[in-house]
Amino acid sequence: MAAQSKLAEAAFKCSCQEFVHPWTSSCACATAGMLLSLIPGTFKTYSMVYMLALLMRRRIPSLKDLGRTLASTLQSTAFLSLNGSLFVLAICLVRQFLGGFYFGTAAWVPALLVSSISLAVERPQRRAPLALYVANVGIETLWKMLEARGLVRSIANGQVLIMGVSITALMYLYRAGLHRTVTKDATFKGLGVIIGNEEEGPLKPSTGIIPQRSNLGSLNFRCITSYP
Repeated sequence: MAAQSKLAEAAFKCSCQEFVHPWTSSCACATAGMLLSLIPGTFKTYSMVYMLALLMRRRIPSLKDLGRTLASTLQSTAFLSLNGSLFVLAICLVRQFLGGFYFGTAAWVPALLVSSISLAVERPQRRAPLALYVANVGIETLWKMLEARGLVRSIANGQVLIMGVSITALMYLYRAGLHRTVTKDATFKGLGVIIGNEEEGPLKPSTGIIPQRSNLGSLNFRCITSYP
């Protein structure tokens, strides 16, 4: 217990240079260097993502489409670059404010603050897919942590079962036509390119047309004459 308390004390009282940026003693220089190193990689990633989304439209893009794609690429690049660089700065600021590192403030609180700020930079249409992706990664990380501690056990080839259930749910939404109303997402556009629009669901919004009665009068048998 004495050895563990000494290790904990050394961890709580270490400097942010030892914990976050050992290559420099300046927190501002570390943040700026992290930002400059993240911009090229994030720009390449989002360039491929938005160019693929542009090609999936299967039509010649106009100048307006190209400008919108470039603006979206730069905005998403700024989001991810700020998320990575401001995380370093947030850890340093929280440590200076509290006087040391603690279990909750070593990473969780800075990550929460930085994620909230970065999401304000990202496009609103991208926030839901990002939340879904991060939730998937978080659940996978949590499962591996529980598995490493012997609390749970994985099923052999269980990832195939998860993929099958996910594809089944996705196809159900696509064939039901719900992606036209409440579940609009670019994933369904990619699905339409792969499997074709023939599998798309027939769900259409109601037109609200009420059938009207015919203006023709009722048939009067007394007016019918017969041949002599």
